[in-house]
Amino acid sequence: MMYFAPDWPQLCRRTAFSIIEMHGDRVDDYLQGQITQDIALLTPDALCYAALLTPQGKTVSDLWIAINGETRLIIVPQATLEATCTRLQRFSIGFTLSITPAPQWQLWSLQGAGSNALARGMASDTTLAFSIAEASDDGVWILCKDTPMLDAKIIEESTMEAARICYGTPRFGIDWSNFPLNANLGAHNGISFDKGCYVGQEVTSRMHWRGGVRKQLCHWQLEAMPNTLPAAITTTVAVGQLTSAAQDAQQRNFGIGQIAMDAKDGPLTLNHANALSLLGPAGYRSK
Repeated sequence: MMYFAPDWPQLCRRTAFSIIEMHGDRVDDYLQGQITQDIALLTPDALCYAALLTPQGKTVSDLWIAINGETRLIIVPQATLEATCTRLQRFSIGFTLSITPAPQWQLWSLQGAGSNALARGMASDTTLAFSIAEASDDGVWILCKDTPMLDAKIIEESTMEAARICYGTPRFGIDWSNFPLNANLGAHNGISFDKGCYVGQEVTSRMHWRGGVRKQLCHWQLEAMPNTLPAAITTTVAVGQLTSAAQDAQQRNFGIGQIAMDAKDGPLTLNHANALSLLGPAGYRSK
């Protein structure tokens, strides 16, 4: 059961994510050649959402970049911290850069009506706040070194995890792990098709311009909660896979999962049993 109510701010330490500190000569020039989004979108007030790819176009991690003076703070799923650091270091020949995990930084998610207003004015050298709708239309991510002192209810991370599923926010490594276009990064401001070259661009551009996207990550409403995950999304045969499921305070069931593009509009069930209906593409919503 998920008891998250988005009508007031609720605060959660997001230990599922880690922070990387990156600084040095021409750090933004280096990142521009590595990530899927245009680094020019990065401002002191807004995160840059992107993916880091292999030369074959497969995702190493999705990530969010923040400005903190001359340093870039990179938010990644905790499970991809080592792989992301290794990948960024491997291609940095010719640049003088420091790329290290930064456990002194914490990520907190403040979600629910009034969150942006509550977080406004928090900015300092050790506290950064950015609008990120992880589990509510009004949401903020806070990067800081201590627990934020806010008038908000602190909730368990399991509750925030359930809330992000009900809201339709996927997690890399849980709901998707391959090509960024399958996870709607093109539609959710995670890929630029106008910037210069970056690692993995050729495959990503070919999928985009030549209709190579065969699967899509979607948000679903479920007739009933699955007994186990992942669960097959089925017509007469399996056409996709549900990877996350949660129930909201009204006992409505929601899930996130990927499906073949040519099957998503047909009658669908989970494991040939419970019905499910398409709510739309899954993805992060940043403002």
